[in-house]
Amino acid sequence: KNQDKLKLVTPCQNEEDVIQEYLIYKLYNLVTSLSLNVRLVKISYFDTGSGSKLFTKYSFFLEDIEHVAERANSHEIRKFMTPFNFDRDNYIKMTLFQYMVGNIDWYVTTGHNIAIMQPADSSGLPSAVPYDFDFAQFVDAHYSKPKGVPDEYINKRKVFRGRCFTTEEFERAFEYFNSLIPSFKEFLKKKKY
Repeated sequence: KNQDKLKLVTPCQNEEDVIQEYLIYKLYNLVTSLSLNVRLVKISYFDTGSGSKLFTKYSFFLEDIEHVAERANSHEIRKFMTPFNFDRDNYIKMTLFQYMVGNIDWYVTTGHNIAIMQPADSSGLPSAVPYDFDFAQFVDAHYSKPKGVPDEYINKRKVFRGRCFTTEEFERAFEYFNSLIPSFKEFLKKKKY
């Protein structure tokens, strides 16, 4: 659909990790349209020298951030940001979603695993678009754990990396996420992959 470049996310070792990360993207699509679209694909790998098929694995294509910006009538910006610089509604939904899937591999101030979108007319506050969820507890990839540390010593608690919001803002956000539970369940039940 008029995209000239797409990122392909392939399994490091475990195909299930890729499918779990794909599901996180699809769930975030239910939270907001200001998110990256993904498409699951099954790719066959061949030895080009011999022409023999090596294996087939699930992967997914990740929409280019410029395409997301175009859909949102925005443009990506790269500059130092603090949590206080963002649209509050976008930021609380993004941080609660990150908490929900158990992802702490993101930082606002450095733009780590977050694209920053500025509305084209510059009248609104920037919004955050998260990506790269492979370290989320939802995925539970073996490579996301420290080497040599037994599982019983690994902290499985979630960490909320958002900022302080008012009680009313949290209540509105919780109500919004609670309203999405049927959609989340329906999506996961259908296994659209």
